[in-house]
Amino acid sequence: MSTFESLKYRNFRWIWLGQTTHALALWGQIIALPLLVLEITGNDPVQLGAVLAAWQGVQLTQMMFGLICAVGGISVFICLGDLRSFVTTRPDEPAAAGSKDASPAAGASGATSASPD
Repeated sequence: MSTFESLKYRNFRWIWLGQTTHALALWGQIIALPLLVLEITGNDPVQLGAVLAAWQGVQLTQMMFGLICAVGGISVFICLGDLRSFVTTRPDEPAAAGSKDASPAAGASGATSASPD
């Protein structure tokens, strides 16, 4: 198997090119943002620190939100306009009372009457 064998697939080349371009743009932003702030503010380190803290604060908030979603077992997240309105489903929650899988006796005995759907 060759190192670059996966590049013969057109869709993989596109995703690789997009991810590489995105990574280069992010690194460019890391270099350009402080230089731009220093130029605009006349080399004021306090304002540079404030801008960088705000920038990192947004990234930290997004990472923590993603961590909560991943660790919390949320498989479906639908935002309905604000963060207070969302719908979640958790795989570890018991089935609804009216469903076929809600009977604890069926799972314990091993005899289930599952009909093909």
